Amino acid sequence: MSVVDYVATSNWAGNIKWTREGVTAVKDTEHLATIVKEATGPIRALGTGHCFSPIANTEGVHVRLLGEAFGKVTIDKDASVVTLGAGVTYAKLLDACEEADVCLANCPSLPHITVVGSIMTGTHGTGWNKKTIGNEVVGLEVVRSDGSIDKVGAKDEDLPWIVQSWGAAGVVTSVTLKVYPKHEIYKQIIMQPDWTQTLEKLEDIYSAAEYVSIFAHWGPEGASVNSIWFGLNKDQMPEHVKKIFPEGTEEVEVGQGVHPVLTLDAKNCIKVGSTSVNRCQYHFIPGGTPSSGVGLELQSEFFVPFDKARAALAALSERSGEFCDLVVVAELRLVVGDNLPLSVCRQSEAERFLGIHFTWHFRQDEVAICLRDIVQPIFKQFGPLRPHVGKVFVRDESMDCIFEKYEDLKAKFDPESRFQGFAVATSPP
Repeated sequence: MSVVDYVATSNWAGNIKWTREGVTAVKDTEHLATIVKEATGPIRALGTGHCFSPIANTEGVHVRLLGEAFGKVTIDKDASVVTLGAGVTYAKLLDACEEADVCLANCPSLPHITVVGSIMTGTHGTGWNKKTIGNEVVGLEVVRSDGSIDKVGAKDEDLPWIVQSWGAAGVVTSVTLKVYPKHEIYKQIIMQPDWTQTLEKLEDIYSAAEYVSIFAHWGPEGASVNSIWFGLNKDQMPEHVKKIFPEGTEEVEVGQGVHPVLTLDAKNCIKVGSTSVNRCQYHFIPGGTPSSGVGLELQSEFFVPFDKARAALAALSERSGEFCDLVVVAELRLVVGDNLPLSVCRQSEAERFLGIHFTWHFRQDEVAICLRDIVQPIFKQFGPLRPHVGKVFVRDESMDCIFEKYEDLKAKFDPESRFQGFAVATSPP
């Protein structure tokens, strides 16, 4: 199924059906400005529909920025920046970076999603020194609520607000990101190390490579590790990674791959070995089916300060028998705190955060109840609930500190609610 096929009626997962039928294809920025001026209700922009929460839904107008103008990628090597339209996916952007011998500081695990859409919801990669992708934005173009077209630069006080605004500060038509010299990465995968030993060595594991993802399984008797994926630069050695784990721990051979879900075919996954950083930051090859596939899963993710990560993971493991039949796989990724107003990983609260991600079976009501009654109360033991707003969660009063900032954003940029959609969170039955 193509992106156009499903985004016309629903999100990628199929758990959110658009309230209003029809999606308006936008030709260029001027066309979008006219739509905004003439619309009588809310306006929400759609990318590849990869959000699992109702964040993109609206009773008003849905727009998709599909025109040629939104598909351009322009790299300025002298200024070390790339400017790209809102329709550009990571696969297209990284192809352009590869050709220009540059790279991004960070990118998410999926190549088929749009860059702008991912930035709006605080999407991230993983690494000891990696912030969310929005922290790399140094400029953008946005259509405001009155239909005006505005360019916002690095020194503009509005930039941090708009970068991660959940689409509520206007429709962003392009962004400018910092780029860096391209380099080689060696992909290394360690198989099924002991769960307890992995928790004991979290700092060693995450600091051993430029990129690290831990894939875990929630079982009836507790948690276990499926695999750990390392992306090593020239200053980091595979031999050093091996020394973190007991002698005899299995390692995937060069040229081979493994799926995050051990029972699934790894043909669409990035293989072990050396390659350009632009070819191995994400988990799945462009054009291949990502994760479990369209309409087969839901996703949630919650962040905890890194110094509380072991305790949070141990608490989840202790109760995993209560929700293991709902979970396909878990992924643990590291994010550095920042100062973006709507960030759930605030530097003032912790230097680093662990993102604990759940890929759920497509059982919506059961997942919502599980989140409300089991999973979210565990996370609340370790501070305010910090969900990825583009994924499934149940609204909770402990999140008020985040939504207070959202109300500030609405007052500042959208007092007439031109860009407001449905409630971000899901509701249990």
